[in-house]
Amino acid sequence: MARLAGLASRVPPPMSGRAPLWQPKPLLRPRRTIYAHECAHQTVGSDEVKADCVAVQRGRLEGWLTEAGLEQVCEFMRPARQDRQHFNGVQRCGMMRQCFRQSENPRNRKAEK
Repeated sequence: MARLAGLASRVPPPMSGRAPLWQPKPLLRPRRTIYAHECAHQTVGSDEVKADCVAVQRGRLEGWLTEAGLEQVCEFMRPARQDRQHFNGVQRCGMMRQCFRQSENPRNRKAEK
């Protein structure tokens, strides 16, 4: 538990009596998105654009990536330069935002049930 203290900040429980929520600190969103990107390579192969897309869609679906969180990821990636396999950070963020908007919003899915 001591190791978690540096990774998350506790949010007080809502008045409804539900269990407390754990929210990742801002730096964890880029790390988690990068991790999800690397994991996505297992299914999409070496395609960097698809890996970015799968990562943000997974984050949105699982609830750990919001629009505000994606903006934190983009701020982190903004200085990234283009190389043989990656677009520059600004271009990648534009594509990730598009994938995020196109992904299913988990709230909509719950409302349908």
